[in-house]
Amino acid sequence: MDIKYIAIVCTFLLLIFMLFKEYKRPEQQELLSRLIASVIAVVSFLLLIIPIHYQVSQTVDPEEISFLTNSTNPDSVTQKSKLFTSDSSVLKVLGKKINFIADLNYYLASHSGVKTIHLYGEGLDLSVLESLKPRQLIYHTPPLPSGIQSCNWNRKINHSEELSVQGVYENLEHQSVKLMLRGLGTDLDSLEIKPQSKANFDLKVNPKQIGRAVYQLIAMKAKDTLVNEAIPFEVKEKKSIRVLILASAPGFEYKFLKNWLLQNQYPVAYRSRISKDKFSVDFLNIKSVALSNINAQVLKDFDLIIADDKELADLKASEVAALANQIANGRGLLIRLDDEKLQSNFAKQFSLSNAPIQKDKSYVFSLSGKGIKTEPLPISASTNLNEQVGDLPLVRDADSKIWTNSQLYGAGKMILTAIPNTYNWYLSGNNTDYSSYWSTLMKNAVTAEGNGIVVNLSPQFPQVNHRLNILVESGNQLPLMNVGSVSLAPLQNKLNPSEWEGTYWPQKVGWDSVKVNSTRVNYFYVDHQNSWESLKQIKKIEQTLSFVKRQESQNNRSQTIQETEEREVSKWWFFFLFLLSAGFLWFEQRLI
Repeated sequence: MDIKYIAIVCTFLLLIFMLFKEYKRPEQQELLSRLIASVIAVVSFLLLIIPIHYQVSQTVDPEEISFLTNSTNPDSVTQKSKLFTSDSSVLKVLGKKINFIADLNYYLASHSGVKTIHLYGEGLDLSVLESLKPRQLIYHTPPLPSGIQSCNWNRKINHSEELSVQGVYENLEHQSVKLMLRGLGTDLDSLEIKPQSKANFDLKVNPKQIGRAVYQLIAMKAKDTLVNEAIPFEVKEKKSIRVLILASAPGFEYKFLKNWLLQNQYPVAYRSRISKDKFSVDFLNIKSVALSNINAQVLKDFDLIIADDKELADLKASEVAALANQIANGRGLLIRLDDEKLQSNFAKQFSLSNAPIQKDKSYVFSLSGKGIKTEPLPISASTNLNEQVGDLPLVRDADSKIWTNSQLYGAGKMILTAIPNTYNWYLSGNNTDYSSYWSTLMKNAVTAEGNGIVVNLSPQFPQVNHRLNILVESGNQLPLMNVGSVSLAPLQNKLNPSEWEGTYWPQKVGWDSVKVNSTRVNYFYVDHQNSWESLKQIKKIEQTLSFVKRQESQNNRSQTIQETEEREVSKWWFFFLFLLSAGFLWFEQRLI
């Protein structure tokens, strides 16, 4: 039998005995009080043996922890929850106030009660952030670090072309900072950045050598070196892209484009339609050829065909077939959209946007691979483009709307642009944006080098002992990828079967190369682990902020929970009641 039932029976018998004794007492003056005191004494004694429990429903906050990452300011940590880190530099700053753990995910796996994480410092990699779901993440955003905020340059240039290192530098120092591009032991270009200011920089030089080289981007405050980063690039013998222009009618866009191609010494053949079967032709830096009929014999002498959509729609069926075959074999096609509808079969591979476009409005564009945005350009077009699976947008406006798009076509590429009047840049004296625009489009359209193979590396700055993703566009066949003596096993993109991705972990600082199918060699430079610290911090901060915003939009429920708790009435209450009632019985008997 359970002890509580034994206790109840015994105390019940004790109570009957005490009540009987009180009732039979000769002195009956305080009978009622003594009966009540006897009941209280016995019941209190019973409740000392068998406690009373009750349930309480309350709203409570989930269990929280604070996780500190690199660049955490100790003064910013205001949470009273437990502090954790897996960064030894943070541990050195806060010492005994913080708990060191080897890995956050490993800790959370054994502490499933943690529902909320306060995150401080530069944040976490996206893969780690994804693994924290469905816990609530509260990010205490730090100020952006001083130094280089963004940086880009043309890593491959032709001989006599300009190396341009562009980006943004924020100087939080109380002194001016001198930003320099240094190469071969000489300062080649420089810029002074005022205290407590942010400035765009564009450092330029014309390299004289051929081959690979590494310059330095250096920031100095007085005699102190704040930044010293490697600027690797490769100078190649200039190989001119042979261009064929097919125009449905003469126009300013083609006039200025011909002049620009001539100034940059491109071989150009130009054909403009006058009537159904009559054309005006012009040849720049190239021998004349018959252009009345566009066939394979004509097209094999050109790398890039630039045409407006109307002219492509007016081509004969045999000309369309010849053009499609040459593009599939590695040629590039750049289509100028001159109407609100897609007319040719080539242009119909793309998709137009239904969003209305305000005509005669100025737009600021960002070019693929460029860190600096263009000057405003007034646009007379009335439509822009949609992004489809497999597309690679090249030009966007400030609202991320696509104005120039590209896609693979066999071993070649097709580009469609909805910007009809880039010559306005030229007329306003803005040759830089005009050149950047057409150079970007032409370089992305021509993929004949390396048999139509395109190689892209991610991240932007490969670092030793850090993962490097190598993306190859080479059609549907499995490419052979090698980095030095290491063979990679690429994975095929499910959405775009022509894309293959391999993973490599660089082991040494300096130049390395990736070879695809033993024909295409791409050289890349591997930086030290501590290179580009400010850029890495900014990227982590931005991706952490973006993740937290997405999480907040997906989870709007209250972060509190209803919890039912069982509690026990304190035995001290019954102990005091027992003392009072037993004391009354003892004291009252002594008064008689």
